[in-house]
Amino acid sequence: MHKPLVLCALLAMALCPALVKGQQAFELTAPQLGARSEAVVSDERLQVTSATGSVSTYRREPRFDSNDGAWLGYYDRAANQVLRWPLANSGNMQIGSVRGTAVEYRTSQMTIRPLALQPDRGVQRPLLPSQSEVLPPAMRDNRPEGPPANLRRSDLFDSISRRQPEEQAAEMLQLVALDQGNAPWLLARDGGSELRAVQAGADSQNDWWVAPAGAGYVRLETYNRGRVQAVGTSDGRSLLLQPLSQDARQLWKVHGGRGQQSYLLENAFYPGRCLTHLGNGQLVLQSINFGAPQMWVPIIAPVVPNFDPFWRSVSREVHVNTGLPPAQIELVNSHRYALLVLLGDTRLGNAFETIRIEPNSSAVVSLDRDPGATIVETVEIRSTLGVWDRQQLVTAVPAGAYYDISVYEEHLQSIAIDRTGKSPNPIEDINYVPKSVGWFPLPGGAELPSRGTIDVYQRGKSANNPGAVRRLDPKQFDDPPAERPIESILREFQSAPRRSF
Repeated sequence: MHKPLVLCALLAMALCPALVKGQQAFELTAPQLGARSEAVVSDERLQVTSATGSVSTYRREPRFDSNDGAWLGYYDRAANQVLRWPLANSGNMQIGSVRGTAVEYRTSQMTIRPLALQPDRGVQRPLLPSQSEVLPPAMRDNRPEGPPANLRRSDLFDSISRRQPEEQAAEMLQLVALDQGNAPWLLARDGGSELRAVQAGADSQNDWWVAPAGAGYVRLETYNRGRVQAVGTSDGRSLLLQPLSQDARQLWKVHGGRGQQSYLLENAFYPGRCLTHLGNGQLVLQSINFGAPQMWVPIIAPVVPNFDPFWRSVSREVHVNTGLPPAQIELVNSHRYALLVLLGDTRLGNAFETIRIEPNSSAVVSLDRDPGATIVETVEIRSTLGVWDRQQLVTAVPAGAYYDISVYEEHLQSIAIDRTGKSPNPIEDINYVPKSVGWFPLPGGAELPSRGTIDVYQRGKSANNPGAVRRLDPKQFDDPPAERPIESILREFQSAPRRSF
């Protein structure tokens, strides 16, 4: 088998109702003429076999594609004839007669109907390993550990989210998320431009060429009949596959999870919205809440030994726009208890700054503002004929959001009082515990005003997501600050003359 056919078998995102590995067979019928033929379509060729057994082979020629992309061109040099195959894999072909440098097309009378699939037996492999093989311990259910397998998590997202300086190479990955019932789902593509999530064992195409673009962004790509397509959005909610373009809607910023080996994928064009699995296979862009359906585990996808990539990076440059001055933001505590505010910075991964704010007090922080940037990528894309075509992608990226705020209240859990009168201290112990209130992101760029005020308790409470906060070490409450208001009142009680009860 030629290498392009192996590539097709592994990676082709077949835009047709039936998903295949390698090639697809169709019946061509014209009842009015009493004619019947069979066609086999792949990324490399279109082969038509007549009822009498004669075979005509048309080689893939993208130069004969229709301008709207709805028809793919195949060419028979000996017959000097073009066949255009519909992307929908239904309806009728177009037959083109070459007249010098022009091609005249007519609609074939043969109607296309899919035949039974003949999968490539050499590409059979498991779709999804067990949870014990790929998921962090805290994301697994209570089922016993399974035997180890050759599938493993990738470190690509980790290095990208940490902004490690070395150039990361693209990888073939599968992406897994958990639904509300703790069941794993794979990011997959169907027979059209739609995306979906599938469970283990589903017949689907779920390998993605994850290509770093620079500045913490990646593209999720696939290969279909000589064309690269990428996961993107058109409206900030729905997801679909689109031809590769210089569009920030196809860029995804990688964020590390809350202490897990799972990652959030935020859309560059719509900051604050990320790739989310709603359950039952539905995928959307949704506001970030760090729930399990938004956290994706990257798995290294298995490939056959003679696999050839279809994309490679030559160079990546990030040109930052003119800078904005830092914003001065006052964080106000309107609550009756002291607050611990965890100021997170996506540039620092899971690290954060802790700010304690007393009741009816405030603290001012200075926050950097991202001015946006332009990413310039020089890449090479492999054609169906094995030729590497060099292209340059220049993508304007809107200002990103750096900061997020997690709010905890210092909740008074218990007071130990000596009622025997024997202890020199009537107040023997005071215990505080951190109680999460909520998490919310701050806008980026010019959307974050140069000066402003935020009531952090009210914002955290209204977010209604206490489970989304960054994780705090409870041990820091073992030695509470000396000037808590409640302790001041208790000290007055402690200094008062004692009497027995």
